[in-house]
Amino acid sequence: MSSYNTGEVSGTMFVGGLVGEHLTTFITASFWNTETSKQGNGVGRGLQTGASGLNDDEFKQKASFGGFDFDKTWTIDEGTSYPYLQYQLFAGGDGTEGDPYRIEHVDQLQAMKKSPSSHFILMADIDASATAEWNDGAGFEPVGTDSNPFTGSLSGNGKKIRGLVVNRPDQNYAGLFGWISPSGQLTGVALEDADITGAFYVGGLVGVNYSQEITTSYVTGEVSGSGDCVGGLVGFSGSGKITASYATANVLGSNQTGGLVGLTYGKITASYATGEVSGSNQTGGLVGSNSGEITSGYWNLDASGQERGVGDGPSDGTTGLNDADFRQAASFDGFDFVDTWMITSSLSYPYLKNNPQSPSPGYAPMLTPPADGTYKIGDELRFTLDFHAPVAVTGEPVLPIMVGETERTAVYAGLSGNRQVAAFTYTVPEGDDDSDGVSIAASIDLNGGSIAYVDVPDGVVLTHGTARVLAGVLVDGVRPVVMDVNIGVSGATGTDGAYKIGDVVTVTWDNTAAGDGNVDIESVTVDFSEFGGKAVVEATNGGDAWTATYTIEAGNIDASDLNVSVTATDDAGNETMTADDTGAQVDNIAPSAPTGLEATPGDTQNRLDWEVNSEMDIASYRVYGGTEADPTTLLADAVADNTYTHTGLTNGTMYYYRISAVDAAGNESAPGSDVSEIPKAQQTIAFEGLGGKVYGDNPFVLSAEATSELPVQFVSNNGEIASIGDDGVTVTIHRAGTVKITASQAGGTAFEPAVDVKWELVIDPAMLTVTAEAKTKAYGEEDPELTYTYSGLANGDTESVITGTLSREPGENAGTYAITLGTLSAGSNYTIDHTGANLTITPAQQQAVTLLGQAVIYDGSRHSLSVQGLATDASVTYSNNNHTDAGTYEVSATVIRPNYEPLTLTAALTIERAAASIAGAEPQEYAYDGTEKVLDATLNHGEASLSYSPKRGYTDTGTYTITASAPQTRNYRSVSKVFTLRIVSSPRTLEFPPLREKTYGDDDFDGGAIASTREQVIYTSNNSAVAVIVEGRIRIVGAGEVTITATVPENGNYAEQPNVSRTLVVHKAPQTITLSVPSEVSRDAGTIPITATTSSGLPVTLAVDNPEVASLEGTRLLIHRLGTARITATQAGDGNHEPAEPVTVTVRVIDPASDFPIRVSKAVSPNGDGINEYLIIEAVKDYPENRVCIFNRNGTVVYEALGYNNGSVAFRGVGTGQQRVPEGTYFYTAEVRVNGRWEYRTGWFVLRY
Repeated sequence: MSSYNTGEVSGTMFVGGLVGEHLTTFITASFWNTETSKQGNGVGRGLQTGASGLNDDEFKQKASFGGFDFDKTWTIDEGTSYPYLQYQLFAGGDGTEGDPYRIEHVDQLQAMKKSPSSHFILMADIDASATAEWNDGAGFEPVGTDSNPFTGSLSGNGKKIRGLVVNRPDQNYAGLFGWISPSGQLTGVALEDADITGAFYVGGLVGVNYSQEITTSYVTGEVSGSGDCVGGLVGFSGSGKITASYATANVLGSNQTGGLVGLTYGKITASYATGEVSGSNQTGGLVGSNSGEITSGYWNLDASGQERGVGDGPSDGTTGLNDADFRQAASFDGFDFVDTWMITSSLSYPYLKNNPQSPSPGYAPMLTPPADGTYKIGDELRFTLDFHAPVAVTGEPVLPIMVGETERTAVYAGLSGNRQVAAFTYTVPEGDDDSDGVSIAASIDLNGGSIAYVDVPDGVVLTHGTARVLAGVLVDGVRPVVMDVNIGVSGATGTDGAYKIGDVVTVTWDNTAAGDGNVDIESVTVDFSEFGGKAVVEATNGGDAWTATYTIEAGNIDASDLNVSVTATDDAGNETMTADDTGAQVDNIAPSAPTGLEATPGDTQNRLDWEVNSEMDIASYRVYGGTEADPTTLLADAVADNTYTHTGLTNGTMYYYRISAVDAAGNESAPGSDVSEIPKAQQTIAFEGLGGKVYGDNPFVLSAEATSELPVQFVSNNGEIASIGDDGVTVTIHRAGTVKITASQAGGTAFEPAVDVKWELVIDPAMLTVTAEAKTKAYGEEDPELTYTYSGLANGDTESVITGTLSREPGENAGTYAITLGTLSAGSNYTIDHTGANLTITPAQQQAVTLLGQAVIYDGSRHSLSVQGLATDASVTYSNNNHTDAGTYEVSATVIRPNYEPLTLTAALTIERAAASIAGAEPQEYAYDGTEKVLDATLNHGEASLSYSPKRGYTDTGTYTITASAPQTRNYRSVSKVFTLRIVSSPRTLEFPPLREKTYGDDDFDGGAIASTREQVIYTSNNSAVAVIVEGRIRIVGAGEVTITATVPENGNYAEQPNVSRTLVVHKAPQTITLSVPSEVSRDAGTIPITATTSSGLPVTLAVDNPEVASLEGTRLLIHRLGTARITATQAGDGNHEPAEPVTVTVRVIDPASDFPIRVSKAVSPNGDGINEYLIIEAVKDYPENRVCIFNRNGTVVYEALGYNNGSVAFRGVGTGQQRVPEGTYFYTAEVRVNGRWEYRTGWFVLRY
């Protein structure tokens, strides 16, 4: 019953895929594979009832196996494997509460996910560190989900799970268990050094504990979630209970973040948390948010960084303890320290008696690192370790640290604090540098010494935590680089580059120059003491360079080879002092003031003389002068002799002088006593020529200057022609003629008299302008009077000075005659400039000639006007006459007649516009077809086109009022007419053919629906997990069925909006497995890597059929003994992939050094401890034809068997007579049939109980 066969079956009689011959027993719910067995009948002979044949695909479907218990006994990887027994996943047990599945390694821990309703027990400590590489770095897959929760139980059985990694930052429900629900229990589960990362509902042990009970369990390590409900033990606890459990893990979350539980609605009893807790809101040292009941709950105030045990909700039953109190049993009211808890007073936190953490929680010393900051050369970094109780230290233990890339040690520096705090110090040497933070090892290095508790027998834990980087503890042991070639000293103005009194010495250190380039300079000082200045002068930072200045003062220095020094200090306080390499000369001793100064005046100059200074290094003298006493203006800067002439002076001005001496370095003495003197000079007159004048010019002012700047006097030699006024400088002209003007200056106290300067003044006659006026008369009339205008009379003269008349050229015919000067004159003071004119005789005017206007209606013919009353000798010329188009035209007619003026007449010719009309049907109606419908109307003339308001044509349905109009044109008046245009709605349809079946992974495709109106088709999907619509195309995103609906946009122009739905079936994608394992390996090969991949990229499950020969550890095959093992790789598929065909590879383990194919163990100990319970004969199953005989020292056979198989046929200390044989040494013969020949070996083994 409930059995099957898939192997190939062949025979000659009574051959069946399941049973050869069926006589009396019943067959129930049993199956055979019709393809692999190559048998069409399940029973070769007898009743077929209860036997069912399945093809290979059906054999991989759970639904095919009616009567199989897939809850407790069987399991299947749907679509990829045949059914297999659940116990095959584990080290034993049947998954019941009485016989739970046994877990011995991490793969079996992960296999709990395949049987979430079963019961499990740990049989060994589990090294789960390999999970860090699982699932492309995502790590362990949490057991239980919201849709398939874990409902069984797990007993820790005093074992531990270490190094479990869950790295699923985008996944909710993260932990060893993702989601657990009623009817189960987690007891004594110890999860150490876990690294759990998720999104929402994240816990070290459980993401969501809906209602299970968790007891005597704990978590250490790191737990983090990007969302809400994050806890060190449990993320979310519903109605479940948490009893006698704790978490020391550091916890990082957002809202509802707690050291033990993120959010709880259940009960928490006798539990605690000590990890560092960080969150945004509702964050507590024990619980983030509490809506349940807490009794005897504790959190570590110092370690958690949280002042509140409960971030939100009632905090009754919670107590915060400092680190010292956390190490005392008396602090934990409600904890059972007899049966459940243990504690090492003053040293550890409470730990569980049934599964003690080693080392105990809190047992490790507490490290206090140096304060954050940058430490310079010579600074001490002090690390202290609090061992929580007095210790004795011998030798020289060290604390390994890493400074930059250099390994260093902090050396032991003594005890303090009741001898329980050990100090380790490291002094920064020159050259060490670490800008990222000093790294500290996890443990103390005893370095040949020892550390032991004084009063406590327990051993000292040397590990104080995890190795880590102290990001705030920085080391700068590199002094600034200050090269002398990058120090510039400038400002010397003395001779040959010497520095003298008053020079501003500028020192510049270019930190960016080659060789320097420090990036951490905090300050720079300059030592000017050799130059007579201060020893410390602060420099200023100009970006690329630092600069300091000092102004040299008078003193007693006169030396060379002097230097300044630059001291640079970095931001850590390291200093470097470097002197410049210039070797400067400094002279700050000034000479004495000169004496004996005298001044001698001259013409625009003064000569100075003084006594020579007595100093040997006098280089020159400086002369200061001015028009005020104690002059400061420098007249001469480098006077080599003791005399100087000051030239270019202003005569008559008092000048003052004084002298100073300058030495070879350029230092200047104080000025000596001053002297004064006035210079005196000749003068001349500057009197320019007067130029010509004209009778009638206005009086003018004479201008002349003496070089003395004294006033100049003027005299005229003929006052009747031109005279000098009372002011002595104004000349008045009386008549035309010539006169002489003399300029003179009599001199003064500072100047001699000037030589007179004379000039001749010529006065010309004025110009009188006479302009004749033009005159006109008609033919036959008398001449008019000839008149004129004039201008230019001067000196008050009137018209009376003008005499005589104008005249004209002779003649009386119509025409033009010139007007001449005639006898006109104005006397000797004027010259007449005459401008002539003309006398014009004009023709007579014509009389009684007319041109009359006319108005007509436009009729397409031509119209014109004509002149009335023409004389017989007259001729006429028309302009703008003879028109057809409407309009008003000004017609002109010019009449020409001898001896008369030409006559131009004008009149209006008006052609008025004709009336216009519009024709068209009313109303006009069309059916909607998506094209524009336009109004049909015509105009009765072609001079304009009709316009339509609001427009002529429409596409959409509706009744439209349209006004057709034509504007006024050249020959027609404007016109308009109102019409009605109607567009009525039309029907439309949608054709959507059935959709072809697709496979997951197929490309996007078009649905193929077509609207009768050729509008764009819109698709929608009712199942976005199978298909979505992207840019109008159907995209497959998963396997399954989905309804795709096609429709068109709403459009009021149509009577309906059709839509059509089609079913799209998307099949799962097939996948294959590639398995690579050596077919033959040596017994001492140890670990063999296995390469197993799927074409889909889904993870592969590996199984081995003979764990005596080899076992699996992740993707490694552990070789144990001789024999044959088959490695089977399976992949159950997922929602989008079919199960892969299992792949099995046979591995044979051999011993190349042995000529016998089997090996017999040397020890048997059937005592129930699971080790050497029977006599193990390696590879014996590969040779089923075998004989084994065991005899004692006396040669008496105590056991013999055929077909020895290490299982049902095996020696377990019971002889052939079913009697237990005594302990001792026994001998054996082992025979196997190899390639048709019997081979044997003899040997011995020891039996112990």
